[in-house]
Amino acid sequence: MKKLFLTLLMLAIIPSVFADVMITEVMFNPDGADEGHEWIEIHNYADTSVDITGWKFYENNGNHNIKLKQGTLILGPYDTAIIADNADKFLEDYSGYKGNVYDTSFGSLSNSGEYIAIKDSFGNTIDYAAYPTVNVPSGFSVEIIDPDSNSILPQGWKQGDKIGGSPGQTVFVQPESEDSSGSSGNTSVPEFTAVSGTLIILTSIGLMIRKRNLN
Repeated sequence: MKKLFLTLLMLAIIPSVFADVMITEVMFNPDGADEGHEWIEIHNYADTSVDITGWKFYENNGNHNIKLKQGTLILGPYDTAIIADNADKFLEDYSGYKGNVYDTSFGSLSNSGEYIAIKDSFGNTIDYAAYPTVNVPSGFSVEIIDPDSNSILPQGWKQGDKIGGSPGQTVFVQPESEDSSGSSGNTSVPEFTAVSGTLIILTSIGLMIRKRNLN
């Protein structure tokens, strides 16, 4: 348990090297049966396309192959895709969905939260998350707040607005250009304190732990 905590702590501090594609929504506890109805959404917020051929979804200590079901493996600028536990069932549940759908077999997302990630064909971690589950009713997803949110901390997420989630509807406003100093946002450093041997991360308004390159 201590090792897992320290791992998540380091991930919260160290910026992600790869930041073009991120995990933006997680449906971990769908209304009714979980099996075959769970999914995550990924979003490319770069202004260039990203080829995700050979990428994998990491969950429950395993790397799961991503296969094309609908759309394309070339994720366009500011485009989204769904990585589904069962792509056929996803398209039945969301019959009007016309976007990119990728099939995989990750078993079942934990209803108490877990570490998940997407990796490229070389095994590099592109993005990672530890989604919160406390007080999230069955049938609702959790969504990343914005591209600068820290996806390891609960504060980086919010409950979705409607039952069933909102797959394919993530829209991020293009970031403002950098100022003359080269800064693109708040880069304040988190403070740490020890209480009973446990590290607690203290955040403030506007805190950004993982600075992403949005240009």
